[in-house]
Amino acid sequence: AETAAAVAAEAVPDHVTEFRKLVNSLEGEFHTDYVHYAQLGAALCTLFASAVYCIAGAGHGWAMHMLGAVLLGLFWQQTMFIGHDAGHGAITHDHKKDFLIGLVVGNLCNGVGITWWTTTHNVHHCATNSAECDPDIQHMPIMAVSPKYFKSVYSLYHSRQLTFDKVAQSLISMQHYVFYPLMAVARFNLYAQTLILLATSTEIKRSRRALEAGVMVLYFCWLGALVSCMGGAAEKVAFLLVSHAVGGLIHVQICLSHFSRDVFEGRPQNNKWVEMQLAGTMDIDCPTYMDWFHGGLQFQAEHHLVPRMPRHKLRKF
Repeated sequence: AETAAAVAAEAVPDHVTEFRKLVNSLEGEFHTDYVHYAQLGAALCTLFASAVYCIAGAGHGWAMHMLGAVLLGLFWQQTMFIGHDAGHGAITHDHKKDFLIGLVVGNLCNGVGITWWTTTHNVHHCATNSAECDPDIQHMPIMAVSPKYFKSVYSLYHSRQLTFDKVAQSLISMQHYVFYPLMAVARFNLYAQTLILLATSTEIKRSRRALEAGVMVLYFCWLGALVSCMGGAAEKVAFLLVSHAVGGLIHVQICLSHFSRDVFEGRPQNNKWVEMQLAGTMDIDCPTYMDWFHGGLQFQAEHHLVPRMPRHKLRKF
């Protein structure tokens, strides 16, 4: 046993040892600034109230309704960042409390299940840009982020073959044209993925599935009420498309930080975790006054290296 431990210790690269020391020294930086979240919450409530006013205000016409759609989309984009924090347990650092925050921000405000999100996102962090393991880059047959998918990769996450057939070849040949239109409607896919998980998963407790499904119903109720304020079928469709396209900005932001990076094959290796995070992520350079727009996650490499660190501290880190 002593020999095995000595071999394991020798096998750890120096930079991994130093990185672990760095993370241990940052423990105090993982504490959340609740004043920041209070200010953010007030701003988001104001944003949502403004959207509702534009949409449901008496006498408001098409232009105000579309402005409301834009504001609602921005509300979705910004609140998704908070849902992201809750999924990481990076707000209260108590998983039960952060689950409840995620339930409100994710399921109720966005129609995106917090359990679905943590299920996929945790794997994404553990196996960033793994062709076989990372569900965040497995978009066959619609998109392929690497030529490696031309070999019909078997997904260890979805437990099925991602077949590169004639349909996939045809669709992928157009992905550079349809990328932005797809991102504009990507939220509809998140609704579907959440509902599919809640309906089919045998690993989630029935009580949690019922709770999340019930909150999802509330989300579709309030969204349906806003849609009902539109004048006719064409305006209703326009409202949904505009709001979801603006909300879809977050999908573009996340794709920018990963899709252009290296994709590796197989399961991640224990002592190559740091290299994997750096190879599979990319920071987006932006001025400080744009931090709100990117939610702090433009520092994607830093976030992947220390996911427990609150977003508002990543620039300093």
